[in-house]
Amino acid sequence: MEGLVVPVLAQTNPQAQGLLTPVGPLYSGSNLAYYVIAGLAFAIGGIFTGIMTYVGNVLPRWSSILFIIGAPLLVLGFVPSVGFLLSIIGAVLLGIGYFWVGYALLSQQEAPAQSQTHTQQPMGA
Repeated sequence: MEGLVVPVLAQTNPQAQGLLTPVGPLYSGSNLAYYVIAGLAFAIGGIFTGIMTYVGNVLPRWSSILFIIGAPLLVLGFVPSVGFLLSIIGAVLLGIGYFWVGYALLSQQEAPAQSQTHTQQPMGA
C-alpha cells in the first residue's frame, strides 16, 4: 500500500495527508487492532513454517532460516518508529526463501514408486 496507493493519494488529494500519517485514522482504532493481529499471525506463521521446514529436513535448511528471519522483519517494517527499510529487507529474504524452496521442489528427481505389500494382521493378534 505504501508503495503504490499512498504516493498517488498524496499527490491527487492534499486533504489526505492527515489520513496517511502513522497517527491518522487509517492506523488507529479497530484498524490498528486488525493490523496488529494480522501482522502477528503472519510473523508467527512464517516462524513456524521455518521451524517445521528446518525440522523436517526435506527442503533446504537455509530457506527455513530465511523464513524465520524474513517474516518478523517484514512485519516490523510496518511499525512507524522502526522504519520501512526492515519491511523491504524482510520481503527480500522471504522471496529468496520461497524461490529456494520452489527451485528445490522443481529440481527434485521423481523417485520410482515402490510397491509395498500390506499384510493384514488377524484381529486380536
